[in-house]
Amino acid sequence: MNRLLAAVSVLLCLSPVYAGAGEETVKLRPAKSDAARMQARRFIRLDGKGRAEIDFPTERGKLLFEFSNGVVRADVNSDGVIDEADGEGAPPGTNKPLAVPVSAGARSFRYPLVVQYATKDYVSLGTFIALRGEFEGHTLDLIDRDVNGVFGGLGSDGLVVVGDRATGRGFAGEPSPLAPVQVIGGELYDIKVLDAGTSLRISPFEGEKATLTLRAGENVAGLTLTLQKTDKRFFCTASSGVKMVLAAGEYSVTQSRATVKTGAPERKGLGALFGGSSGGGIGMLYGYSREGDCTITVSPGENTVDAGPPFRLDLEATVTGGKEKQYKVTDAYLIGAAGERYRADCRSGDKKGELRCIVRSGGKDLSTCKLEYG
Repeated sequence: MNRLLAAVSVLLCLSPVYAGAGEETVKLRPAKSDAARMQARRFIRLDGKGRAEIDFPTERGKLLFEFSNGVVRADVNSDGVIDEADGEGAPPGTNKPLAVPVSAGARSFRYPLVVQYATKDYVSLGTFIALRGEFEGHTLDLIDRDVNGVFGGLGSDGLVVVGDRATGRGFAGEPSPLAPVQVIGGELYDIKVLDAGTSLRISPFEGEKATLTLRAGENVAGLTLTLQKTDKRFFCTASSGVKMVLAAGEYSVTQSRATVKTGAPERKGLGALFGGSSGGGIGMLYGYSREGDCTITVSPGENTVDAGPPFRLDLEATVTGGKEKQYKVTDAYLIGAAGERYRADCRSGDKKGELRCIVRSGGKDLSTCKLEYG
């Protein structure tokens, strides 16, 4: 009987931990992560003495920094001062980390802070560590994107499905901000972070499901829209021509990026706006939208949304004068078919395209002028 109980105990320890019907609790452990190396970044402003103190889950609850003689040092032993006991520090732009002891729930480990670069005014910090777990044959990395030492901040941290399970390198699909709803292996799940990021509770999604396909014009080589559900429960990146699974509801477009062939022979749309020739150049557009500027409604079931060209040129201007009004252009945007916004400049190779206004009638250009800010 004792042998049987011992065998059952071993099996229970090796099996996934289940929290209830349809729920699974995934334990997380620190691991090196490509996604963390790429995504995690924090800027810290220094005072006149090249020092700063930030909130961090150390023994003191604070972490003191100092940049001097080309090296960033930190109060690693959490005694409130930076001295020889804290080590020699780390030069900016190297892979040498500042190993800071932190606590996450009941777990303690050394958090590697990487100094990306530093000036007399601020330092830029990153990390290559994530908290990693396994779920349904997928490797998940919980990323501390804002580098505050705390894993699990909704919207500020991230959850990534690792691409190569054997090595833990790369990631599958687009990295996503951490939200209560996530896509894992093409399926939607409800996610909850437990115990300061030491585990995840994952259960089947209970809301209405949908699919979305972005449709762009033939002159578009690629287009992506970053979407945020208006209730902040789901974030995703949609790419043209790819059917993606997401939660039904209303979304705000927060970021837009398009790669467009600017050299269309007819000089229509983008090519006309940027004075593109028939040489077949490539223009890269990007832009950010304020919340509510551009919304997309995704209904349950299949959805197709047109995005990208033809573009509309929107100008923001201040108006002065009486009868003879004067307009001072303060900003300019290109608005895509879905209402998404792009900055009104274009990069083709190493050259920045000029923004032009073209008056056209009957297929002929009657007048062309260059637009200048201000």
